[in-house]
Amino acid sequence: MRCSSNELLCRMLSQGHLCFLIFFLYLSVACCAALDSDDIMADVCQVGAPNILPSPPPPPPAKEIPIFVRFISLQNADGSWKLNPEFSSILGISQQDIEDKNPDQNVDSSVWATVLAVIWLHASCLDQREEWELLEGKALSWIKAKAGSSLDRFVGAGNELLKSSVDPKVFGL
Repeated sequence: MRCSSNELLCRMLSQGHLCFLIFFLYLSVACCAALDSDDIMADVCQVGAPNILPSPPPPPPAKEIPIFVRFISLQNADGSWKLNPEFSSILGISQQDIEDKNPDQNVDSSVWATVLAVIWLHASCLDQREEWELLEGKALSWIKAKAGSSLDRFVGAGNELLKSSVDPKVFGL
């Protein structure tokens, strides 16, 4: 005589074979999953298998990326920075205010942003200079090729906007 999974489980439970019952449920679920049998799985699931597997550990807390790392990650491969919302946010100045203070609206705004980036690095991250001095060198080469005769105005306006006093000699002036 063949009995259904439910009958067998009920008999075992009524006879006090709890350990065997848990083992049977575990094997039934594993076998049913392997066989992909909806009928067998339905019989087992009607009884309800206990949660014998530990719950997965909670995900680790998200580590905040340091502002310096976020900032240097915005530098383009050519050495420039683009004026965008994240750049403005890191500087703590609205993008509109940065655009309004650009001393030469006829020059690409990336020149202005890159000058501000170099000034910000000197004013805010001097203790990490070893980490950004190569990036600065690339930025300065790019600035000198793009800024032309406006470089001194960019540096002066950048120091004023960022309330800093980075020496213009940094820019080769």
